[in-house]
Amino acid sequence: MAALIVAAFAGASLCRSMGWFIHDIYWTQEWLGGDKATHALMGAGLVLAAYLAFPATWSRRGSSVALAIVLGLLVAEESSQLLTTTREFSLVDLGMGMLGAV
Repeated sequence: MAALIVAAFAGASLCRSMGWFIHDIYWTQEWLGGDKATHALMGAGLVLAAYLAFPATWSRRGSSVALAIVLGLLVAEESSQLLTTTREFSLVDLGMGMLGAV
């Protein structure tokens, strides 16, 4: 289940960067509440995936490590948008993703 959640977010991000299925992606974003809400849900979804993948490690220390990994993934995903002309880097989007993760 965790791999499916991560694959869905990664696939959607890749498709949007490549311009594939763009109308479907925009429709899905609007259905979820808009671009900012989608970033928050992505952050929350990645935390859920981390919990599902490693439920026994969610002690106080383990959850901090998992959260740091998720936040790193969010920064990497948003920063990757600097490498393409079809996407736009936004600190607000990054902040919404991080807000969803915590």
